[in-house]
Amino acid sequence: MRILAIILLQLMIAGPTFGQTNNRQKPLVGAYYFGGWTAGSKHITQKLTGSFADRKPVWGWNSDSKKAIDQQILAASDAGLDFFSFCWYFSTQKSGEADSLNAALRYFQESVNKSKLRYCLLVSNHYGFEISPDSWAVFQERILADIKQDNYLQVDGAPLLIFLSAGTLLKNFGSAESIKSALSSLREAAKGRGLPGLKIALCSSDDRYTLSLAGQCGFDFITGYNYHNINQAGRRTQPVNNLVAYETRTWERITQLSEIPYFPAVTLNWDPRPWTNSRAKADTTAYFTGFSANSVYESMKNCRTWLRKHANDGKVYPIIMIYAWNELGEGSYLVPTSDGHDRLKSLKRSLNVNVR
Repeated sequence: MRILAIILLQLMIAGPTFGQTNNRQKPLVGAYYFGGWTAGSKHITQKLTGSFADRKPVWGWNSDSKKAIDQQILAASDAGLDFFSFCWYFSTQKSGEADSLNAALRYFQESVNKSKLRYCLLVSNHYGFEISPDSWAVFQERILADIKQDNYLQVDGAPLLIFLSAGTLLKNFGSAESIKSALSSLREAAKGRGLPGLKIALCSSDDRYTLSLAGQCGFDFITGYNYHNINQAGRRTQPVNNLVAYETRTWERITQLSEIPYFPAVTLNWDPRPWTNSRAKADTTAYFTGFSANSVYESMKNCRTWLRKHANDGKVYPIIMIYAWNELGEGSYLVPTSDGHDRLKSLKRSLNVNVR
């Protein structure tokens, strides 16, 4: 009896295995978590706190704190989220910007509420956080230390790890063969630390070349971070609900072109105007209007309907990645702000409604 209880507990912690679960009506749902909200962060811009003050989380702009993370876990879990996918940043230095950006993950790992939500990592290998063959060994040590946790998300019996950029990997490693060798080394290193290997996903658009590259490099899955690059047809703004049809076409094209399984990403919104600076002219970029609790509901319901349609496809997995829990500077967020908890309520409603 004691052995059975231990096995059941392990299954609860590890979560379901997805290889044969494509008939689940309710998919596993996770949201990307961006850890740029610490005191003094360059991401908390004057324009964000001034012109876009309605995006301020109920915990304040500095919401990557122990107390705030404890409460965010409860809010996310209550709304129906199964996991956070933390944007994880690598640097060969042990302190600095990467360490600050990973602070929210640390608080999550130490939270008294961590059993209520699982997590996985998105390797944000871009914008000064690239990984090269020379730093790969250090990267392996750092990433595996953050993966070997009881409530880490598993897919097909192995921890799920996501890479953001194929482009920087190819630039630094030189070929698909070199990337494949590095990923194999990472999987073997995981086994050496008592893990059952890794399942590794790559974020990609519906670009034919990147999708082909993913297969050559040995990735196990395709997913996405966001799909905001809708054709604006010369217009600076479009209604956010236009993303629903655009995303659906993107998901369909990816599954048609990709040789490896796919789980979709839902882009709730895109409006990066608060992050305007000398390098990023975000105040002149195209953005969407009408982001609301209702648009969250429609986006999520559409994705669940699409997954239901492809329930028996061997190339589609019942996992939804949401962009995002707290991309406040880019205008895509579920986190409760000064305008209330309505987005989380809509998320919960969308996950409980029957879809056909």
